[in-house]
Amino acid sequence: MPFFLNDTISELQYGGIVEYLMEEIRKNTDENLATLDKTLSDEAQSLYINLTSTNPADWNKVAHSCRKMLKLLADKVLPPREEHYKMKDGREFEMGDHHFINRLCAFLDQNISGNERKFLLSEIGYLEEYLRGVVDYSQMGEHTPSIEKFHANMIAIHTYLIISEILKHYPNKDEE
Repeated sequence: MPFFLNDTISELQYGGIVEYLMEEIRKNTDENLATLDKTLSDEAQSLYINLTSTNPADWNKVAHSCRKMLKLLADKVLPPREEHYKMKDGREFEMGDHHFINRLCAFLDQNISGNERKFLLSEIGYLEEYLRGVVDYSQMGEHTPSIEKFHANMIAIHTYLIISEILKHYPNKDEE
């Protein structure tokens, strides 16, 4: 009996922490997207509608929305351009329209300040790989007959985490 009581108390105290954290990230991200760009906000709404659908055909649309949101965000924070971008670590990235991951990484590279430099450089490396992984993963949803609900959820969660991280470094988000 004491284990049941301890488990119940622990669940009541800590059971909603993950849900709370994800809801806070979603809420803040949605608010920032709404003030940043209407199209981004509309795509987030489309993502939500497809994610909550019980029709497996709609779950593939989640992947498409996530890719589109990342591209729209890249277009907003660092629009496409012809010239390459040289990262502070020396790597060069193409910055064309379809190189939206490169543009998001370049955006983060440009927004590193002195004391944050070491941390953010490792974070950029992590986010760069993570962005590429999420985009590759989301393409699975566009090129297969159907993805599982679990995968649609994971794509959406990871996309929101990435977008929230990028928006954290966007200097004009409150001015637009």
